[in-house]
Amino acid sequence: DKRVGARRLQSIRDSGHENRFYEHDGLRRRGVDLEATLAEFEGCVAPFIAVCVQQRSLGFVGPLERAAILDFALVQLFRTRAAREFAKAGSEQALGKKIAEKDAQEMSLAVLLRDFPRYRACCEFHIVTLREAQEGERFLLGDGVTLIAAMAPSASFRSAIKGAVIIVPLCPTLCIMLFPSRFQSDLEFAGAWYRPEIGVLDEAQPTAPGDVDSANAMSVFTSNRFVFSSTEDFTDVELLLRANPAATKGPVGNRDELSWPSCD
Repeated sequence: DKRVGARRLQSIRDSGHENRFYEHDGLRRRGVDLEATLAEFEGCVAPFIAVCVQQRSLGFVGPLERAAILDFALVQLFRTRAAREFAKAGSEQALGKKIAEKDAQEMSLAVLLRDFPRYRACCEFHIVTLREAQEGERFLLGDGVTLIAAMAPSASFRSAIKGAVIIVPLCPTLCIMLFPSRFQSDLEFAGAWYRPEIGVLDEAQPTAPGDVDSANAMSVFTSNRFVFSSTEDFTDVELLLRANPAATKGPVGNRDELSWPSCD
């Protein structure tokens, strides 16, 4: 828990849980149960994720599976408390006044229900890759999907997503990384593994030294409040938060504001 610096054991079922987070008077009047809809969607994607983890490969992915994985990544990005807080902060900066929690909730739910196709289009050409941690390394999981973007103050969230790397941890040693199409030239080394017609790199790519540390650091910085570790090792989390006290209060989106302490 970033705010109080405490740690505890917690079941998977209770992680990322907040009572009545998706309840909204307008949705209830329209007969929309958003939580049930999201659960049904994730149930459809779960078999793809299970095969991905079991085979440690994306070789089975075709156009339909790729679309489902992209949607899964975006849904995980937008359904969280961190996304709601980002929407609230951006609106307050643009309007110059405080935004009520109810209005922030309505904005974040609108992304999922009304504006989702526009955000999906921002990732249409992202390259889907699978990254594998080196032996002895583990990916941390924040309470939201990690978005790494160089975002100008005047940029919209959609333009930031179009140029962002999106990281979706699947298990302690594997994560899906979505790269903007401008990185396509970097994949020439992959040879037959890369299928440009689908935009998927089949084989899991081992992370270079420091890649997991970088991904974990961004999970700490972009999480709203909670960071999860399968090994109960929060040493790096504590180092990063000591160097970046602002991150204890919520997500920190500007990389220029961050300090990267030496963990030697």
